[in-house]
Amino acid sequence: MPNRPSSNFQSITPALVNDTDLVIMDEQSWNTLSSSEQRNINTAISDGLGLIIMPEKGKLPIKFTTLKQKDTVRISLGTAGTIRLPALTLEAKQSNPLLTSGDRVLSGFNYSGAGKIGYQLLLENIPGPVSRQKTRHILHSGFRYSKNVREQKEDLKLRITSPFPYYENEPLSFDIISSGKQPTLRVDNTQLPLTEDIYIDDLWHGTVWFEGNQWHEMTADSTKTFVPVSKEGTWKAARAANNRKATQQNISNQNTDEVTATTDDNTIKLILFLIFLFSAGFLWLAPKI
Repeated sequence: MPNRPSSNFQSITPALVNDTDLVIMDEQSWNTLSSSEQRNINTAISDGLGLIIMPEKGKLPIKFTTLKQKDTVRISLGTAGTIRLPALTLEAKQSNPLLTSGDRVLSGFNYSGAGKIGYQLLLENIPGPVSRQKTRHILHSGFRYSKNVREQKEDLKLRITSPFPYYENEPLSFDIISSGKQPTLRVDNTQLPLTEDIYIDDLWHGTVWFEGNQWHEMTADSTKTFVPVSKEGTWKAARAANNRKATQQNISNQNTDEVTATTDDNTIKLILFLIFLFSAGFLWLAPKI
């Protein structure tokens, strides 16, 4: 979500929430919204918007129950020690926990369509004067917020199948998984052809040879990947490890083929032996009939 300057608005419209990745509000603010504004937010959440709410009594899209516990919790911050924070005595039903204290969930989220509705029960964000405590707690808060941000939608995924490292003038193979349409691939602004898998729909394969030991750009529609290409002779340990892995895989495949061939030979021998016994028995029995 890119940073942008603050702006004023009179109401929460579909255009406003569709251009937003994350909304943070308390329960009082939620209750002051009109039914149409709440509906606009709920619709946007189903389409991917993230919402973090600060509850008071639990009259929100996430259902809460009141706990018979103290309104304080203890959170361990590793080397910075343990701090005690005020927290609401509420518990969310059917949520995915993000921050806990013992068996008590202080922050979590629920899926709603393609989006998430998160909550935070802590009443303080940055406690105490100790800088390490502040830093660790800010990290906790950032983790909670980042988990609820709208996720970027992609029409396809590009995956490099060749093992790292990548060298000049050597084949680099890749796959593209699309969402029902033929992707367009460009490598350093040069369009390359793709081949669709003969068995799996919307799975495309390709191979490219790079020139120049530098970063190269691969762009498939809205998806962009940067590939580091190295000079031959570098990354020797990684190349040696790849060669050992490929050799072991080849030996394993050969052993499997040998076991199959041996099994087939034994089957043929057994059949021939049974035919021999049947023929000998027939020759012994024929003169007596």
